[in-house]
Amino acid sequence: MSEMLISTSPAEPERELGRFPIADAAKVHAAVDRAKHAFPDWRDAGFDKRAAVLRRFRDIASERVDEFAAELGFVVMGRTVGLEVALEGLDQLR
Repeated sequence: MSEMLISTSPAEPERELGRFPIADAAKVHAAVDRAKHAFPDWRDAGFDKRAAVLRRFRDIASERVDEFAAELGFVVMGRTVGLEVALEGLDQLR
């Protein structure tokens, strides 16, 4: 198993927020290359297509908001954020 980075809450250092694999330089470069390869399709899709994708994301996230809230706890910068605040950005896509 690869080495993991353990993320903790700045407000509650004993509270583990998540574990993330630590990538070596080769994995980072591979991910950047994949992103560079994918970007032209996204860029060329045009505003309407990109907006439709983001609206679909908003719809799916809104349908699963309770699941996300329970799983993530909506901890940001060491503070638990109200659900309505966390979804504010999604509302901007309407």
